[in-house]
Amino acid sequence: EVSDTVEAQTALILVNATAFAFKPGPRNYDRTWIRDGSSQALALLWAGLIEEAKTYVVWYSERIYANGMVPPILNPDGTINRGYGSDIEFDAQGEFVAIAADTYRISRDGAFLARIFEPVVRATRFIEELCERTNALHGPESRFHGLLAPSISHEGYSKPSYSYWDNFFALLAWRDCEYLAVEIGDAEVAAHA
Repeated sequence: EVSDTVEAQTALILVNATAFAFKPGPRNYDRTWIRDGSSQALALLWAGLIEEAKTYVVWYSERIYANGMVPPILNPDGTINRGYGSDIEFDAQGEFVAIAADTYRISRDGAFLARIFEPVVRATRFIEELCERTNALHGPESRFHGLLAPSISHEGYSKPSYSYWDNFFALLAWRDCEYLAVEIGDAEVAAHA
């Protein structure tokens, strides 16, 4: 029963996928979110479908903004979705870096690491900008000091709010960025992370 469930869920991910992207479902979710896609890529990694996960991570890395913001939602054709939430879901930063690191941990593919390292660093450094937005609003004595800017990442927020969810993924991003920097031999980035 367990192996049948794993096989069925793996097939569901692949059946709903486009050429490069994983989607959370077939109908209402005809877009891709890094939140769902990173989880689906991880499931494929553990199912032994490493190339599919690598392809997804590289594909997503090519859509990261020049300033390092990871777009949380992409349209079916791979363009950045500009609808509500497209620039205020900050869990995307850490989720992208986490799946990039997990893909490397499992694949140990140096060529893959070389392709995604710069976008990983850019995405991780954007976290500093998100923290500065909060710090500009609240002084260093505030309980909000150092947190990522308010977002709608966590389902159910009616307006942007501070989120433990976002900050958890941000910390994960710094840890994973340091790991990848050590692996590629970039001591400066590793020390910064």
